[in-house]
Amino acid sequence: MNIVIIGDGKIGSTLAEQLLREGQKPRKGYLGIAINYIENHLFEPDLSNEGIASALGISEVYLRKLFRQGCRTTPKQYILSLRLARAKQLLCHTNYSVTRVSEACGFSCVYHFCRSFKNKVGCTPREFSADLRFDGPETLLSI
Repeated sequence: MNIVIIGDGKIGSTLAEQLLREGQKPRKGYLGIAINYIENHLFEPDLSNEGIASALGISEVYLRKLFRQGCRTTPKQYILSLRLARAKQLLCHTNYSVTRVSEACGFSCVYHFCRSFKNKVGCTPREFSADLRFDGPETLLSI
């Protein structure tokens, strides 16, 4: 999966938002529209299955079913993987504190960020950042 972050991470209007502004409900391609919506709102701490489903005009159950079938994961896990990928980028290329990285990636709680990071990456954000400074950016490729 390639992740492109532009500027502050906010991308232009999604198809879902355009359709909602025009008073229309999306009729096909819900998974693609959901993914676009997630990418546009990724760094908002209150991004949730409920909000995504509501924006698309579908149920949360159907949203989870789409992700299980199309991505072999849940929407929450998909969001978490994108946020953690962004966190790795920030830890690698900035001198941001762990708290600032957590906030920049849409986590509402630094404790949740650190716990999630360690569960998925195998080390704390601080350890990850220290290893990169010591070993260089090529360490990022091995994780």
